[in-house]
Amino acid sequence: MHGDDEEAADGEIAAREKTARRSQKYAAEQANLHGFQVRKSLEPPTPSSP
Repeated sequence: MHGDDEEAADGEIAAREKTARRSQKYAAEQANLHGFQVRKSLEPPTPSSP
């Protein structure tokens, strides 16, 4: 009975750790993309179609 609770808690901890790793990876990707967008915004504008 108590083993089930411990297993469920372990599963929840593992899920939180996985979510934290994904969040960190996402934040790093967004930081890289943000840097790209800043550099791209410094390029001359392309002519728009009429």
